[in-house]
Amino acid sequence: MKIKKALCALVALSMTATNAIGLLPAAQVSNFVTTVKAWSESDVQTTADGLKYVYDNDGIVIVGATDGKTSVTIPDEIDGTAVYRIDSNAFEGQKKLSSIDLGSVTTIGHRVFKDCTSLKTVTIPNTVKTTGRNWTGCLEGSSVEKVIFEEGITSIPAYVCLNASSVKEVVIPESPDAMEEYSIGDSAFAGTGITSVELPASITNIGDSAFKDCAYLTSFTVPEKVGYVGSECFAGCKRLTSLDLGKAAKLGHKLLENSANIKEIVIPNTVKTTGRNWTGCLEGSSVEKVIFEEGITSIPAYVCLNASSVKEVVIPESPDAMEEYSIGDSAFAGTGITSVELPASITNVSVNYG
Repeated sequence: MKIKKALCALVALSMTATNAIGLLPAAQVSNFVTTVKAWSESDVQTTADGLKYVYDNDGIVIVGATDGKTSVTIPDEIDGTAVYRIDSNAFEGQKKLSSIDLGSVTTIGHRVFKDCTSLKTVTIPNTVKTTGRNWTGCLEGSSVEKVIFEEGITSIPAYVCLNASSVKEVVIPESPDAMEEYSIGDSAFAGTGITSVELPASITNIGDSAFKDCAYLTSFTVPEKVGYVGSECFAGCKRLTSLDLGKAAKLGHKLLENSANIKEIVIPNTVKTTGRNWTGCLEGSSVEKVIFEEGITSIPAYVCLNASSVKEVVIPESPDAMEEYSIGDSAFAGTGITSVELPASITNVSVNYG
């Protein structure tokens, strides 16, 4: 009878856990599963210089180091097997660690340097493709102040500095020659302490939430090659007062949500797509005046949808000889404008424009 009750309890516990995971979004389920370690302490080996590692199906994973180390160099391989990953929390609590060379790894877990109080600068190798996870950054919980991305890197990985509030400076190189796309990943610098950042001219895309909650960022210029500025990219940037959107073609939704100090914005004449059909580009912002740049060929749908703070819009006459000059769907729906003067060259006003 006791065995039967125990089995019933185990089944119930398993079902509860399964149901709980089932309630999570798919991306979080994936991350939840990958946080369960696939190795035990008996699997851990140690190199002569104190690096702890395990083997998995893809190669060698660095899982830690002996206590008290001041400097660590990750080798490219150990006994002929490639070192490809640094595990989450690998160096947590190594308070004397002040220097690290990350070798040629392709994957870095989350909170790798948590509570490493002496480590102030980190160089991210150009081999790295994946870092952190979508709610916990690679450098979260560290004391790193400066992050350098190695020359030759082909994209800035998503989540690399997510919630790394100590980070105040990032150095991003120009892209390698002839690269068609050079992107900043989703949430790459969200929640950092940067006050300014100079992006190289070769950047082509800025991911969703890339600079979200950068509370000390005061101004930002989007490079002219950037085609996409992601959703919520500057949300929560409470000290941001100036934003130049460059020549972007697409702007995400809630671009400036909860960014209280930016009151005026210019929409470039290159912009074709903004927001989405239930969430506007400027929704949740404090922008009061929206200026559409001379030469714009249509007013994008959803650009000011639900942007209740917007009180004034400036729309120029169309470029010469344009046959059609339209205001897109829901372009000004839900704004606070009391009047608007449309140029004589407007030919179409779409559904729910205002």
